[in-house]
Amino acid sequence: MGSTTGSNGVRGSAIAIAASSKLSVDDNVIDGGERVVVRFKNTTEMEHAMHLHGHAFSLVETAGTWFARPLLKDVSLVPANGGTATWQFSADSPAGRWLLHCHNDIHMADGMMTEVVYES
Repeated sequence: MGSTTGSNGVRGSAIAIAASSKLSVDDNVIDGGERVVVRFKNTTEMEHAMHLHGHAFSLVETAGTWFARPLLKDVSLVPANGGTATWQFSADSPAGRWLLHCHNDIHMADGMMTEVVYES
């Protein structure tokens, strides 16, 4: 997950869902209180229902459509074949490790999960 911080203080990260059914994440450590943007790109031929434990997030984009009124969600579908989804959330849950995964049990068993870690 490549990470950048914009002038508004919102940190952005990208997560690739590769054909191996694994999440590609380079930087999953965030600071408590941070506002985080996560962008998924799905290069597989299957849709994936992605979930971050302990958080509600705003779904601000899916399949290239940006929403004027983001949807508050705890799971969102990332479309297949290059589909995208973009979340925004506040890192306001207790410090620790939070699981991020596909809600398909077979995909989780195959490694389509990672964690988001709060340092403080």
